[in-house]
Amino acid sequence: MNRTLQTIALPAIVGLAVLAPRAAAQDFDDPLVTITAGTVAPRAKVTIRWSITNWDNKTIAACRHGIYISTDRTITTADTLIQTVETPQMGKMQIIREFEWTVPEDVPRGTFYIGGISDHLRQVNESNEGNNVTTDPKSYPFYGAPDLTVAYRIPSETRFARGGTYTVTAPVQNLGGYPSTPTYLEVMVSLNNTLGASDPVLAKVAVPALLARQTVNVQARITIPVDFPIGSYYLGYWVNRAQDARGESELRNNTRVYGVRYYQEGSFWTFGGGCRGRSGLVPGIQPSSTGGDPHVGGSVAYVMSRGQRDVAVLVGLGLSRHTWNGLLLPRDMGAFGAPGCVLYTSLDLLVGVRTDSGGQASLSLGLPSSVPVGTKYYTQFFSADPVNSLGLVFSPVVETTVGSTR
Repeated sequence: MNRTLQTIALPAIVGLAVLAPRAAAQDFDDPLVTITAGTVAPRAKVTIRWSITNWDNKTIAACRHGIYISTDRTITTADTLIQTVETPQMGKMQIIREFEWTVPEDVPRGTFYIGGISDHLRQVNESNEGNNVTTDPKSYPFYGAPDLTVAYRIPSETRFARGGTYTVTAPVQNLGGYPSTPTYLEVMVSLNNTLGASDPVLAKVAVPALLARQTVNVQARITIPVDFPIGSYYLGYWVNRAQDARGESELRNNTRVYGVRYYQEGSFWTFGGGCRGRSGLVPGIQPSSTGGDPHVGGSVAYVMSRGQRDVAVLVGLGLSRHTWNGLLLPRDMGAFGAPGCVLYTSLDLLVGVRTDSGGQASLSLGLPSSVPVGTKYYTQFFSADPVNSLGLVFSPVVETTVGSTR
């Protein structure tokens, strides 16, 4: 006898007690219930095999028996009844039934047990009502409806510069036993490790439909806002936040966060032109920094090249490239005896150095933590050279923007 079950069931438990024959009273044995074919997943079809034995010589009246699923190992009538089985009047014998069951879509993911209760409606007056339930059940996983999550992945970036653009990757998984519909992944930033609706969204990218237990790597391009405060944050991923993919069995596992740090990247910018010395060469200027960019707690160096050998050099440091002592900058120094030379920076500080035998001179500076992040200052070399009446040739200028620690 085949029937399609209409309620949920999970893979099966086996329990069969072997009792010695009794001659006087009616007494059903505990039923044996197994799933013999099929994968337990939403809309899947499985075959349930049920059997019951009357070990007594006395005939037992016709009655009904229940098949249940339970979230624990104890089968009771309080569990979910998925099917009833009718047996005719029976003597000392065993009856076996098989049923085809279509698993519903809305069964939650988890571990379940399936078992039977003989004469669950108590239609037969038995000598022992305590042995009617399947014993020693076995557990089975059930993958259930779609269940999207963001799997852990070691992040390729944990430090992000303000204004920087990055590509991030999130592995999106469908842990469920049924395909998901298309949805979106949102990349967000949060002050804590719990994403919320008010957290800024940096990117929103499409996630395709996923088969049961399928994983896809989703890439997103994010740009860190330039006005975002420097400090420690959480970069988060939230899949299906708007619940575009309907019918998920669990929404509490749709996020993943990583601790990150946002910093202000420092920079060098060389601009302007120098003026030729007696050798016909224009002095050059090359900046460098420990850690790649100039930042508080680090050090910077500026090297002038192509100067006269073993001569005095002044290094001008200033905070403005627009004015100095009432003069507008940049300033053509032709009126001061250095035609073709240009002063680009205010001279708030002058430091004396000297060229080596190769015509190079250098200045190294530390950037203490007291220097405000974002500070801009300018560096220009003035090398002794008899090419003009001022006795100096000028290098281009470097603008240094101080960044934060990473």
